[in-house]
Amino acid sequence: MHPRETVTVRGIVIGRRDIGEQNRFLDILTDEYGVIEATCYGARKVGGKNSSCGNLFSFCDYSLTKTALRYSVDSAETVYGFFGLAKDFGSYALACYLAELTRGTSAPEQPHLGFTRFFAATLYQIEKGSISRNEIKALFELKLSHLLGILPEFVFCSSCGESPGVLYLSIAEGEAICDDCGGRGYSLHAESLAVLTALQTGYEPYKLRPSTGALAELAPMAEAHLLYHLGRGFKTLDYYKNL
Repeated sequence: MHPRETVTVRGIVIGRRDIGEQNRFLDILTDEYGVIEATCYGARKVGGKNSSCGNLFSFCDYSLTKTALRYSVDSAETVYGFFGLAKDFGSYALACYLAELTRGTSAPEQPHLGFTRFFAATLYQIEKGSISRNEIKALFELKLSHLLGILPEFVFCSSCGESPGVLYLSIAEGEAICDDCGGRGYSLHAESLAVLTALQTGYEPYKLRPSTGALAELAPMAEAHLLYHLGRGFKTLDYYKNL
């Protein structure tokens, strides 16, 4: 018999798969353990004790039983439900893309400290609608690229070490190069560079509020750079962009 222990974590459901008539596998984003898969018995049973905590984007304090083989949900207390996301197709589609993106870049049993809070803040911004979805998407992708260690520094030219007003990002090389050194790729002017530097120094992403011009530079670069270095696409992104 495998040893059992009780684990208490705060997490967000970022994926789910139905099992039989009443149960689900849940992908739960946590700080302590990254994304973990937990069996949630009775998640599909109307009025069952686990029915609310087994929904996509449920933000809960989970009590889990852990064995060498699996996690299972014993109980959960809801922190926030993010029910408003389902009221708008675009908002829900964006949240699904960011969830799939997170699942695809989070290793099981690897701490992801602070990311659960950041993901919750992202869902809140999408639900609240006080800033545009494209702005949220770009800032999330850039922040994730930074956390994954694939976003270059944007203070100095990687070639000459100077700090010009414009840098060009070479996605394939992962370098920011000035025009004098033959920089080609996505051009980034002063405000865009300031946003990137702030993200890399730990500034709260959704307080940055880039201008329309800066967002026009950052948004396509953020998506292209991240997908290139991940080496894959996402069906949820295709759906979001086709709405």
